[in-house]
Amino acid sequence: MEQQQLMDVLVQAKRLGSSLHEIMDLTRQLAEAIDRSDHVSVRMVMAMRQEPIDRAALADDTLRTLLEETPEDERAHLADLLNGRGAQNPLEQALAERMAANRKTMEEIRAIDQVLNKKLSRGRTSV
Repeated sequence: MEQQQLMDVLVQAKRLGSSLHEIMDLTRQLAEAIDRSDHVSVRMVMAMRQEPIDRAALADDTLRTLLEETPEDERAHLADLLNGRGAQNPLEQALAERMAANRKTMEEIRAIDQVLNKKLSRGRTSV
């Protein structure tokens, strides 16, 4: 796989990671606002989360496009790297580690979101 192509993929993986970290921070702020029953802050933080969610979706779409544009004989290897495995050199290792970290952050966001959705659902049924 060409070094430049790998760098392009790594840049997108880092953009995705940056957006996920921002989403995580805002998700924690959202949890605090829900715990305080601060409805104004809940609405504000939910609106603020949309921009990093959109950026994360764009980075993910770009990663998918880069994968699709990869020559067929290299595509499976890149897919492995995007799944956090199969690194054969330091740059590939950086990509695999970044994608594994992104996956972990996404799983943490989903877990918190599930708890928050339950809290919000209970709040609606009691109103």
